[in-house]
Amino acid sequence: MKKISLLIIAMVICSSNAFAKNVENLFVVKDSQIQDFTPKLEQVLTEPIVKDNALYSTKNNYFIRLYQSDKDINVFLNCDKAEQEQYQSKLKSTGFKTYSLTDKDLQSEYSSDFSNFVELNNITFDNVKIKKNKYNPYNKPLPNRVISTMQYSEDNINFVAKRVAMKSKIKRYVEGYEIVVTNNTGDNIVLKQANSGDFVGLYEIAKKAVLPAGVDFVPIYGLIAGIKTDLEKNRFTRPFPTNYTIKNNESVRILGLTRPQVSPIVDFKFEINGKEKDIQLNTYQ
Repeated sequence: MKKISLLIIAMVICSSNAFAKNVENLFVVKDSQIQDFTPKLEQVLTEPIVKDNALYSTKNNYFIRLYQSDKDINVFLNCDKAEQEQYQSKLKSTGFKTYSLTDKDLQSEYSSDFSNFVELNNITFDNVKIKKNKYNPYNKPLPNRVISTMQYSEDNINFVAKRVAMKSKIKRYVEGYEIVVTNNTGDNIVLKQANSGDFVGLYEIAKKAVLPAGVDFVPIYGLIAGIKTDLEKNRFTRPFPTNYTIKNNESVRILGLTRPQVSPIVDFKFEINGKEKDIQLNTYQ
């Protein structure tokens, strides 16, 4: 009987852990500045780590981040569901005018920031599953002949861009580019986005792109039947990464197609130590 009781207790404990869940909440602090509100918030929290307008504790399983919005502060809270009322009370006990906020777009944005922050800083919270980065690069070696190579470096972020020749019949209309971005900053960084108007089919793989060929317009994506052409085309037309964490001393590879003789310009936006940094890569030599 005693063994059965112990088993039931163990099952209850495991069950409660299995159903433990973190939840997210938004608040607004009226007529306040982050530098004034943060010290007061620190006083009511347990062992907070303060970094980049975030206050968190992995031991106590909570995360709070502050966003200045004109004269107000938007507050994002992630904590155990069983403790959300406790943290709501703590936020409102600071003496500032604090109210609950409902905004699905803001919550989605701040939730994405939370995931990036956790991944960037190698933080682990109980009951929080971080979504895997959706970027799906082509990681195998390229069989294409390299036409030219250029290198560029700024703020310890290194770029190597290679113009390559296509092997299939698509070579009549486009050339390929392989761009490798390497992080040598000493810290993890985030590639927020990469934009260029010089690539063909960069974001919309399924759509047809039209290119001038003499006086005609040739639809690249409906152009040639053949497995080899499709495979090669698909390697070079994957969407660029967004909000992608590049760990220190690691790289990310980007592939794209350009019109012949076009040297693409790519505008990169990074987050480095909590600050955004724009770097323009001009592949012209």
